[in-house]
Amino acid sequence: MRMNYSEDSKISFANPVFDVTRNTLNATMQNLVDEMVEKGMNSGSVALKISFNTESVVINDDNAQMGTRPAMCVVIGTDIAYSMQQKGSVKIDVVPKAAEKEIILDEGRTTRIVSRKEASGQLSMFNTWDEYKKDIEEVM
Repeated sequence: MRMNYSEDSKISFANPVFDVTRNTLNATMQNLVDEMVEKGMNSGSVALKISFNTESVVINDDNAQMGTRPAMCVVIGTDIAYSMQQKGSVKIDVVPKAAEKEIILDEGRTTRIVSRKEASGQLSMFNTWDEYKKDIEEVM
């Protein structure tokens, strides 16, 4: 079965799940430079750490033949640290465990972060498994 996923779902810093991290990183860099100028300092640094944790689970899926399917769920977190004379950090749960996001490998061997609905291939909220199979067979 061939699925079409949004280009935004690729595992990259451009993925919308990282919007808060990107905005926080931008603000942290600006604040660091402002503070350096204010305090007359010549150097500072900003570090970004991204952590990925996965968990293999079996989930209910009305589009799966047996009503369940295996899924690899993902939890992503970031830690932005900055330093001068003073140190600080901001931690963000980019994709919390409750978000029900999955990592999949599409037909083009691109790793993507998608919702459970996208991973199940649900065409609409009204498709039963039999209708789904029929729709897919017509496309192929």
